[in-house]
Amino acid sequence: MLNTILTKTLKIMGCALEIREDAVEFAERMKRYPSPTPGVIFNYVGEHTKDLNEIYKTFIHYYALLRHMAEKDHERDLSIKLSQFGNYPYFVWRLVEEILHKKRVVWIDAEEYNHARGQLLAAKNLADRFYNKAYNFCPVGLTIQLKSDRYFEDATACFGRGIKVRLCKGAYPSKIKNDRLIVRALKVAEEYEVWLKAKVTKPNLLEIATIKDIDLVMIALERKLPLQLLYGWHKKFIEYPYGVKIYTPFGNNWWPYVIRRIKEKVRK
Repeated sequence: MLNTILTKTLKIMGCALEIREDAVEFAERMKRYPSPTPGVIFNYVGEHTKDLNEIYKTFIHYYALLRHMAEKDHERDLSIKLSQFGNYPYFVWRLVEEILHKKRVVWIDAEEYNHARGQLLAAKNLADRFYNKAYNFCPVGLTIQLKSDRYFEDATACFGRGIKVRLCKGAYPSKIKNDRLIVRALKVAEEYEVWLKAKVTKPNLLEIATIKDIDLVMIALERKLPLQLLYGWHKKFIEYPYGVKIYTPFGNNWWPYVIRRIKEKVRK
């Protein structure tokens, strides 16, 4: 009951979609926009479970979205939390294998700091397993938080393997001030430009994710990087010229998500 109330409330506020069909309908509406057409990143809310029934339900939601996609569909990615799949990496492998045929990306979302090393290792393993040499394409992306002391090491490791990087401030407690976060973002962007110059092909591996931070938006604009924006906050940037992807949560399992966010605020 509480999850249902939260879902309805968030939906009214314009920052959530309730069910998978809503997410598909929203993606179809985005295709009607003139070029550049906004992309959509689907995220089924939920995390930290070892319940096989819940894990299977999460997999089915994502897999059904993938089966609905055509290869020609513009910019439809998935964003997952590894902890949504417990100790069953098979489900993640199947999603990445399926999305490879669509030439799209499975983004590994950031979780608590003590998960960061495991997330990078998982991204490397998936990249090694599923990298498509024929198209010079890797169907894996990793979210890297600027608040983390691992931000530069992890970003450069991703570039070296062709793994996409979603660069964001980070939601977890940190003493790092905003101006230092911007310096960190610039450092990663500059390293990425150096990496590009050393390559014959130039895949777009770096994207900036933000809600409304104008400094990160300006970094993306100056370096012609795509923006990832949370559903409900995307409307002001819909005509951004270098590509917009709308991070679109759906589902009704909001309570664990809300509790975690409250704990983060308390720890700060």
